[in-house]
Amino acid sequence: MKFAVQKKKILILAFLALSVIPLISLITSLGIIKEREKVWYAGDYDPSYAYLYNSLNIATFRLVGHFDHPGTPMQITGSVILWGTWLLSTDHSNTLTEDVISNPEYYLRSLNISTAILTALILLLLSVLIWEKTRQFWIAFLFQLSPFISGMILYNGFTRTSQESMLLMASLMIAATCLLWFLIDENKGKKNLLMFGIISGFGLASKIIFAPLLIIPLIIYKPLADKMKFIKYAILSFFIFTIPIIPLYPRMGWWFIKLFIHSGIYGTGSVTVIEPTSYLQALGNLIVSEPVYSVFYLIVFIGTAALLLSKWITGKPWNKETILLAAILLTQTIGFLITAKHPKSSYLLPYEALSITAFIIILSFLFARIQSKISRGIAITIVIIPLSIFLITYGLDSRNKLFSTDTNQGYEKAWMKTVSEADAVIGINPGPSPIAAAYFANTYSWNHYGNLLSRLYPKYYIFDTYKSQLTTFDGKSVNIDVIKATHGNTIAIIGADVDQLRYLVKSDVKFEVINYIPEKVEVGLLQFK
Repeated sequence: MKFAVQKKKILILAFLALSVIPLISLITSLGIIKEREKVWYAGDYDPSYAYLYNSLNIATFRLVGHFDHPGTPMQITGSVILWGTWLLSTDHSNTLTEDVISNPEYYLRSLNISTAILTALILLLLSVLIWEKTRQFWIAFLFQLSPFISGMILYNGFTRTSQESMLLMASLMIAATCLLWFLIDENKGKKNLLMFGIISGFGLASKIIFAPLLIIPLIIYKPLADKMKFIKYAILSFFIFTIPIIPLYPRMGWWFIKLFIHSGIYGTGSVTVIEPTSYLQALGNLIVSEPVYSVFYLIVFIGTAALLLSKWITGKPWNKETILLAAILLTQTIGFLITAKHPKSSYLLPYEALSITAFIIILSFLFARIQSKISRGIAITIVIIPLSIFLITYGLDSRNKLFSTDTNQGYEKAWMKTVSEADAVIGINPGPSPIAAAYFANTYSWNHYGNLLSRLYPKYYIFDTYKSQLTTFDGKSVNIDVIKATHGNTIAIIGADVDQLRYLVKSDVKFEVINYIPEKVEVGLLQFK
């Protein structure tokens, strides 16, 4: 009885101790969500608005229009959150669709907060699982630092409605499963094969750049039968997590092929895999842009090389740490090479999430060679405490530098100016306005909501810079003279570059541009004589 009580107390204390870092990530993320106020500020609605509308598609049993990543797990999760928010916080005088389209920022706030909570909870539960299975607290504690490798991970994984939230969860799950495979005995390790498969399917459904992580289970499980089982589990898992987009598989497949065979981003450019000059430059920029990750990558490279050299000299077979480190190093190397083709540091997320896991394996190898428990404990403390302080500080600081709220009032002032003084409003897409955000989201959701948007916002129009076309929400071309005749003589234009609309302005029109935020937000008032 006493043993059971003592064990329960230890479990509670461990849980509380392991709650600290997830709480730090959650509380600071909620602070950023609150400070940012509205997603459309600075034109930062891509991809959050697309995920909002496509989550609504799934919630109302419509076919999604955004399947590039594919991103389906975020859309499925988003649909549940939208229904929960609508059921708990409205009088239901509007349907779910009407309420989301009428109050997008309110529902995005709910999505952002919910995903921040979910990601922090996953981080906590995985660390508790690691501790419960291994009883090595320092490993569970150090694992929690995985997201702090990069401010980009903390920003995209915890504060935005995007595919990166689910991608981070999947990457952390793979990292935790790797640790469990490494730390527990061989027979129990084989039980992780199913978990590797389920998580891999989930990760691939979240974003295709997760694919290199499949290398790890394919390497660490030696029998061909185990490899085939893993592939079968992963395919079945991917199928389940992408059920809403099964009719779109051919389109999605062609999109992936274009990404590979074209030299430019998003399947553009010449039909060649890479342009060597720009590719090497992009690769160098990636390494510089994520300095902490690059340092950890170098540590893993040196550690893996040392172990491989040792095995080659002694002629001994590879042990578990050598195999796993080699698999992680190969995965991260391929991740660098893939990302350089589409050079955005945010695309490094799944590979960065493995850094702490690889570092733990190296530390475990080194600490195991310290015979004295006291000396080993001192060594662990000397390494873990400074590293924790540094990574948490670095991660939060670098995340804070990724966004600014200084211009929020300017964006809001510019928008209120258009609403209060104009008979009709034209929003430039892309550009910082709720008009552009709604148009973008509807375009990426099979235009399901064009008629509703036109009905809810009858005096709002869009100038699509990609098509050089003045249009309604439902994609119908419109003339500025028609807008004048329908609404009145004063037409406001809000966007990043009002000059793009000057060709619409005739000689009998007085055109005044008012800058609220230099080079960012322009509000032009067209006053017909």
